[in-house]
Amino acid sequence: MKTRRIGIFIDGNYLNHTSNYYHYTHTKRRRLHLGGLHDFIRNWVAQTEEQDRRLVKIVESHYFRIRINAFEASNRGHQLYYDRQLDDILSYENIRPHYIIYRPNGGVRKETPSMEARLSVELLDACYQNKLDAVALIVNDGAYADAVIKVNALGIPVFLFHWEFDYHNDEGTEVSVKTSYNLLEACTFTVNMSELIDKQRTTDYWIEKIFVSEREPHGNKDNELLEEDFDFTSDEKVPTPSNTQNNGHIDTTDNAIFEGEILTLKNGYGFIKYPNNNLFFHYTDVVNTDFQELQPGEKVFFSIAKNDQGQEVAKEVRKILE
Repeated sequence: MKTRRIGIFIDGNYLNHTSNYYHYTHTKRRRLHLGGLHDFIRNWVAQTEEQDRRLVKIVESHYFRIRINAFEASNRGHQLYYDRQLDDILSYENIRPHYIIYRPNGGVRKETPSMEARLSVELLDACYQNKLDAVALIVNDGAYADAVIKVNALGIPVFLFHWEFDYHNDEGTEVSVKTSYNLLEACTFTVNMSELIDKQRTTDYWIEKIFVSEREPHGNKDNELLEEDFDFTSDEKVPTPSNTQNNGHIDTTDNAIFEGEILTLKNGYGFIKYPNNNLFFHYTDVVNTDFQELQPGEKVFFSIAKNDQGQEVAKEVRKILE
């Protein structure tokens, strides 16, 4: 019998964002597992096409990601380590990485080349060369719809695996992650992973495989999609300043540091006690421990910034280590 060849194309920024959602906001409290996701897709395609799973093979997998350049990464704590660790994970799973690097633009902003164009070109190239019998996409942007239509014209089915969820960003604003209607309409088969995960009444083997095992200790997950944009693992201890004033304010040569107490913790964000208005902080602003290891009542150091709405929020939140 003929083998069914699958090609997987992943928007890495979207998938990493989703992984962080399940780790910090969803009740799962676990990150996504690339190897398990591959197995899930393989099994789903086999069942949908009524094929023997042993004859359904992933022949190529591509991971597209926008990331900062080496110089910028070297100034962000352990960022270079996280970048290298991601490379190790992709290599282990036989996934080909495609990185789009941020470029300096006037020394102020960074311009981003089109990741959508890079992914679409790779997708169409593989299909036109007759390398694939089916395509699996992990994307949500409508910019991919035209490429999907061209793949359909070649008689190749396109499976879309997508998530829909809400979360609070680092400015405290609620954000909804949705999948483009045009993309959903263009694809041959669509799989709403959020619904599958949330509606399972009993443990499903294939769904559980897409998450890192609860038995694996934190920080030792070979295939875990790690948070790569921020440093959560610094072992650096923050020294207790000697010039603390009565209001908890600490003057430094660079900026103002404050000492406070965690009031409450929610799904991926929390609040620090502060006069007049308690300060919001996001899980990405915790710099010397994991957000999930924080507890209400614990003392922290933090700086203060203003969000887009002009509201004060806490940044660079550091647990005071004894």
